[in-house]
Amino acid sequence: MVSLEIAFQVINGADVGLPVLLAIIFGVLGSAVGAVWAVIFAICFAGLVALGAISVSKKLPKLQLAYAIIQIILVAVLFLFAMICLMGMAKTAYDMIKDNSEKQWTPKMKAYLKNKDEVDKLQQQLKCCGTTAYKYEDSKYPNSCCEIRPCTVAFPKACNTAEAEKKIEVLPAMVTLLLVQLPVKIASITLIMLIRKRLMT
Repeated sequence: MVSLEIAFQVINGADVGLPVLLAIIFGVLGSAVGAVWAVIFAICFAGLVALGAISVSKKLPKLQLAYAIIQIILVAVLFLFAMICLMGMAKTAYDMIKDNSEKQWTPKMKAYLKNKDEVDKLQQQLKCCGTTAYKYEDSKYPNSCCEIRPCTVAFPKACNTAEAEKKIEVLPAMVTLLLVQLPVKIASITLIMLIRKRLMT
């Protein structure tokens, strides 16, 4: 019984990792709202972890059952969310990142001299020039827009497009994280139900 309880407490504690990772991913995607929701999600998960820990340490079968039911619901939600990510969310996330990037960089590129270092760094790293909403005049391409200087033939890709393409690469990792978390949850459900069964007999 003690070994089951120890195994449960270890797996239960690992359960908080998912929302923390989601907060990091949303931060990388540039979604402040997503990151805030992930933090709220983390706080809720911490409460669930506490519920599981207390129910096992205090030997409370009713709380153990409540914990298991909540975890089963979360398993279903996580699986559904992972499938949505795989089937259609990639396009939505791409458009969101592209629009946010355009809003962020267009004003900075219009005032290029004021934001030169920041804009140059972006354009050189992503091999891009301007945004979908703003194109430099041919005679005024900054050198960071070109591979060869002086700049006469600019990189063809807009920076908001290039930035969205780079950030969208994390979505497969996000789906993987969601799917990796499922065995942790299933293991915690199995262990707590075994503990509960022993308590009830």
